[in-house]
Amino acid sequence: MFRLSKWYLDLVTPDGAAVICYAMRLRWGSLRLRYASILLDIPGAKPEEAVTVRRVERPVIDRGILRWRSDPLDVQGEWRRQRPAIRETLQRGRAGAVRWSCRMPRATAEVCAVVSVLETSMLVMS
Repeated sequence: MFRLSKWYLDLVTPDGAAVICYAMRLRWGSLRLRYASILLDIPGAKPEEAVTVRRVERPVIDRGILRWRSDPLDVQGEWRRQRPAIRETLQRGRAGAVRWSCRMPRATAEVCAVVSVLETSMLVMS
């Protein structure tokens, strides 16, 4: 059995700061892979990125709020849905289906990230 679950979580502030979080789990037969990353881009600063394959968890959605954290990446965030979720089946066949969903359309968000490349910085965006 092949199963791929990908989560793409982002936030852009009015002043142009952006954070992109990505979490992935792959299961293909006996193969199991997990991966998470964060990209932080603050105007006037060099973009910073960090990745991990340790302790990658899926986001949790409860009552219109999506929460995700990655302890190895020192990031946590909360996205609040402003519109109903969108779900589509893109392809269906005998071998399975490809499903796509946008769980948090037009969400408001807060992300706290500590990304360490050369030095540690703290950013709280809302």
